Amino acid sequence: MQTGNPTEEEILKTVQLGTSRYLPSIDQYPGGLRALLQQLPADDREDFFIKCCASYFAYAEAGITFSISNEEPFMAPQESKSYASASFSSLLSLLGNQQEEKPLLYFLIQTLHASGQLAPPQQVPALLSMAIMEREPWRQRFLEVCGERGKWLASLNAEWSMLIRSESVSEEDWKTGTKEQRLRFIKQLREEKPDEALQLLLTAFNTEPAAMRSELLDVLSDTLRESDIPFLEQQLQDKSVKVRDTAYALLRMIPTSTLVKRYAENLSQGLEFSETRDLTLQKQKRIRIKSFELQDEEVFRSGLQKISSEKGKADHVYWMEQLCCWVPPEWWEQHSSWSLEEVVQSLRKEKETVGLAHAMVTAAVLFESKHAAVVLSKAFPGKFPDLFDLLTLHECFIQWRHADESNKRSVLVYLLQRDADIQLWPAELMQEVLAWLEKSPYSISIAEYGMLALRMPDHFYAYLQSKVQDTDMRRYERAYFATRATQMMSVMERKKQIQTISNL
Repeated sequence: MQTGNPTEEEILKTVQLGTSRYLPSIDQYPGGLRALLQQLPADDREDFFIKCCASYFAYAEAGITFSISNEEPFMAPQESKSYASASFSSLLSLLGNQQEEKPLLYFLIQTLHASGQLAPPQQVPALLSMAIMEREPWRQRFLEVCGERGKWLASLNAEWSMLIRSESVSEEDWKTGTKEQRLRFIKQLREEKPDEALQLLLTAFNTEPAAMRSELLDVLSDTLRESDIPFLEQQLQDKSVKVRDTAYALLRMIPTSTLVKRYAENLSQGLEFSETRDLTLQKQKRIRIKSFELQDEEVFRSGLQKISSEKGKADHVYWMEQLCCWVPPEWWEQHSSWSLEEVVQSLRKEKETVGLAHAMVTAAVLFESKHAAVVLSKAFPGKFPDLFDLLTLHECFIQWRHADESNKRSVLVYLLQRDADIQLWPAELMQEVLAWLEKSPYSISIAEYGMLALRMPDHFYAYLQSKVQDTDMRRYERAYFATRATQMMSVMERKKQIQTISNL
């Protein structure tokens, strides 16, 4: 059998003939490794063959192919941290990458990370393969428990290389490097010396091709400042539509930009604020959308759609909702002299204006308005998950309590995935969540039940035990919840086992 790889052909030949008749040549193995293999006892041919195979495939998994050479092999760097105990290692090897095992794997990685210990070397390749499938910050945590060896292996394997943070770049890379190196340089300079980065862009921007100009503008998106406005406004005259669109998008993110002020002026044209008293002499605040013609062509050029895409919604209402998305929520308080709570409450009253309240959610996220997020989440409990990142964990718990049945699941799933640190939830909240899941046990996945179990205070073990023992098999929901209660008990037991081992 010909594989085209001399090392693999030697291994296959040994398999076919048997170690008693043939042993693979190790001429193509790196010098240091070859020397180690040559030191093995000559009489243990089986052990020699197994170690030849193991070392070859370990190198292959790291992206290194053997060729006949006298060069010394790449050697993994020394670790400054200690490896986890054999018990930890055993637990780690038992936890696979299946979804139902993920919660315990996360907890084990979190415990290893907190203790400053490393996963054993033989498990590093598997952990790196898992890490590339994770989101931050878990991706970085997986890499950190793999130690220096993990970073070294990731640098040698194209599939794992995405785990390593970009290497430092120099001004020379900006002048002569690849597109990726040049973008990394300007991003690095922007983070360290924002004014110098802006000056460099001003100097070189017009000499770059359109695609590169657009990507250079994108570099500014995470570090936008008021001083960027003149530069961005210059790019509104660029010949490239893509560059102009990118400039408009960035200007929309700066509350003091002329473009955002323009949006606010046009928004004010279509609003009418009024106060009346009802029969009980209580003040009633009302906001109405006036019919008007939007004449500002620059606003349309910036991305506002002229024709309503929603059946039954007038164009002027559609314009107002788009404008509201791009105006800071605090503008409403300044323009009306009402509190934001009063504004949102008034917008909710009318079918025509409730869309403005929904659009304000987009604005709250765009301008990272914590105040607006709190007000809107109280007005629409659980309806807009995009707001949750602006809220504290406690405020998100309140969101779950007050959410409609249709939104409870999405809020709960968000809470289970929100924080990298797996911490216990308040007992009162956990009791409410479990009571809800008893009635709607299919609302979350098996893996999410595992994540919930990791957040349970210890005394809930007895509660789960009672649900397992008190099963009415005639009711599918109760029987299913009993199955999940058994699963959660198992997770709690193994969590305690991990904690016990980590304290040894």
